[in-house]
Amino acid sequence: MIGFTKSIISVINANYPIPLGNVSYVVNVSAALQVLLRIIRPILNKQAMASFKFMSSDPHEWKETFNQFLNTDQIPVRYGGTRELLIDEI
Repeated sequence: MIGFTKSIISVINANYPIPLGNVSYVVNVSAALQVLLRIIRPILNKQAMASFKFMSSDPHEWKETFNQFLNTDQIPVRYGGTRELLIDEI
């Protein structure tokens, strides 16, 4: 199973390059996924891992980061911003 997983990750690393400078933020990462990430992190391409920031559901962890890139009027109230969503936006 480990050999198969390494093979899949190698194929992904070789065929799906990640542009430099792009970072994707993943919020509400479950405890199970955090454990899995710790296990496979050494196998993954360093550039690939650097392009993702995994955050738990704790608002203290991600709110400050989001506020660096988004104005609070762009963030829905339920996520700590001031934007009231219209029915059409849901």
